[in-house]
Amino acid sequence: MIKNLGKRKLSIKQEVFYLGVVFSLVTLLLFGGILCTSIYYMQVNHAKQALHDSNYHMAMIAKNQSRAISNTLQVLSNNPDVRTAGLSDDEALVSKVRSLYRDYYNSDKNIMYIYSGYENGRIIIDNWTSPPEFDPRERPWYKHATDIKENKVVLGRAYQDASTKQWLVSSSTPLYGMDGEFVGVLSIDRTVENMSNIINEKNLYKSQYSFIIDGYGKILVHPNQNMIQKTFSYFGAEVPSLSGEINFDEGGEPSWAFYSALGDSEWYLVTIVNKHEVLLPLYQTIFILAVISIIIALILGAFQSRVLNTRLGRPLIVLGNRIRKISNGENLEKLKYYHSNHEIVEIAQNIEKLASIAVKDKEEKLKTILFSVADGVIATDRKGIVEFVNPVAKAHINRLEDRIVGRKIEEIFDIYSETDNCKVAVGLPKSWGENQYYNKEYYAKMRTQSGAEIPIEYSISPIKDSKSKITGMVIVFRDYTVKKKKQEKIEYMSYHDPLTGIYNRRYFDEQIIELDKEENLPLTIIYADINGLKLANDLKGHATGDKLIKLAASSIKKELRTNDIFSRIGGDEFGIVLPQTGAEAAGLLIERIRASLEDKKVEGISLSISFGYATKYKPEEKISSIITDSDSNMYSNKITESAIFKKNTIIDFRNAIENKHSMTLEDKLRTKKICDVAMIEMGIKGDE
Repeated sequence: MIKNLGKRKLSIKQEVFYLGVVFSLVTLLLFGGILCTSIYYMQVNHAKQALHDSNYHMAMIAKNQSRAISNTLQVLSNNPDVRTAGLSDDEALVSKVRSLYRDYYNSDKNIMYIYSGYENGRIIIDNWTSPPEFDPRERPWYKHATDIKENKVVLGRAYQDASTKQWLVSSSTPLYGMDGEFVGVLSIDRTVENMSNIINEKNLYKSQYSFIIDGYGKILVHPNQNMIQKTFSYFGAEVPSLSGEINFDEGGEPSWAFYSALGDSEWYLVTIVNKHEVLLPLYQTIFILAVISIIIALILGAFQSRVLNTRLGRPLIVLGNRIRKISNGENLEKLKYYHSNHEIVEIAQNIEKLASIAVKDKEEKLKTILFSVADGVIATDRKGIVEFVNPVAKAHINRLEDRIVGRKIEEIFDIYSETDNCKVAVGLPKSWGENQYYNKEYYAKMRTQSGAEIPIEYSISPIKDSKSKITGMVIVFRDYTVKKKKQEKIEYMSYHDPLTGIYNRRYFDEQIIELDKEENLPLTIIYADINGLKLANDLKGHATGDKLIKLAASSIKKELRTNDIFSRIGGDEFGIVLPQTGAEAAGLLIERIRASLEDKKVEGISLSISFGYATKYKPEEKISSIITDSDSNMYSNKITESAIFKKNTIIDFRNAIENKHSMTLEDKLRTKKICDVAMIEMGIKGDE
């Protein structure tokens, strides 16, 4: 029966008008919003790209200028006159060098000074007279190049001129005498003002400016010379990458910083611009587009409402009047409407009939689905009394249906925690509200009536009526024994080396991070490398090499504690992490391992392993440095130990071949050839 729906607050005509306007407004606002958002991000990306390009262009200019300075330094540092003039009493030679400096100074407008300081305290410079007490060895440019003492150009030192107090940026390179001994430093100075003018020559915005920093954020070149030697702190301890952008506030104003590395040097060009200056024109454009969209939406909404009212509203009003008159019992013959009473009644009856059939079909379909799914399904009322159970659930519970329905869920769904084996209470949480819906997966062990335990994953969901009130719950569960075994196998394989059974590189790296805590100090890392594994593979085959690897792993593992981390991190390389272990204890452990390796052989080849270790004692020490030191120490030891081992192995193996009568002549010649080639490569003479 069709019930009274109550009085309408709005007429169909009004609803059509309002809905038409709202629909058009929402549609246009939606598309307008998408359009404005697209335009906004497109323009922002365009602006960012332009700033990136501007930053990169200025970086290339600065890079090329620095490269030209570096080339000049390289050429001059290789000049024999420059290398020896400061140590000579030949004033003609000194004048020749000054003249050479003058020529370079005149040919390059970016050069402020060219000079060379020497270990005897002398300085040669053309366009500046040094005070009597001036000692170049005390100047920053000289000390920095002296600290490096490598045959390369050193960049990144800003200092004030001793007399003019003008800020200069020096580029220096060490000078070496004809015998290769360090004799002094050659430098070229550029003014900070000149460099700043070059990198700020073509700015896109009024608030845009650029400056140069070193790899740790210290400002070397800046339009405001008061900022020189200060730190651009938004990078943190060091610049994170070769190029990129940073969002930050400068003086309370949101800003962008774009940066690029200046080639292979440790310098970076940073470009700053105020966000408001870049984004304000975009906001204005978007505002105009939004206003236009609203106006168009109102016009289209009014037009759409008129069309809908004509095509749909009026027929619905006529139909409503027809139904209302029918309900009032008016004579249908007097009503001017193309539908007859019989048709309307038949439609209503057919709708009710179709609805009833649809409900029954839905119930049958739902029942079929629940009985066909591979998961166990249990339904209860709000008090937890079982009302329904499908065949899969019955098979796991191992009880007859008449012994399940009507019982409390706790009595038949017997599950326990996988971790502490405590019984798990099953029911609707008190925190569930009437308007909430939950469907979270849980894991537990289920005990069947036969006493067997199976791992299951299950979920609990509330059953709600038409008013969203909770009337019960549905439990869906499945046996995941196979899935669990696969997961455990995958997890084991992901952390273990298939050849030796010990942990792999992935587990080793994760555990170093996990153990890098103060309570584990001192923390020692040992690197171990099998000597001559490639030689063993060449002489005996890879099967012998694999046996050596497994023997090394088992021998080392026997000497370790249960909480030590032991991994195979490469083909012939192992890593050991020793928490709460100092260098002395690590050294004793290595000695024990070495002792256990004595007389251990695989098919006549001795097992020899090189070790190296380093220890972290203080929290502020970087674990990456400890790893590097350990690896370096291992390879330092390996250089000597591996060479001796290979030499002895080849000689022993070659002599064994000559005395072995069971080998064919062809096999002897082939194997002897391998040994001879290895002996030649290692510089072993035949009589040795």
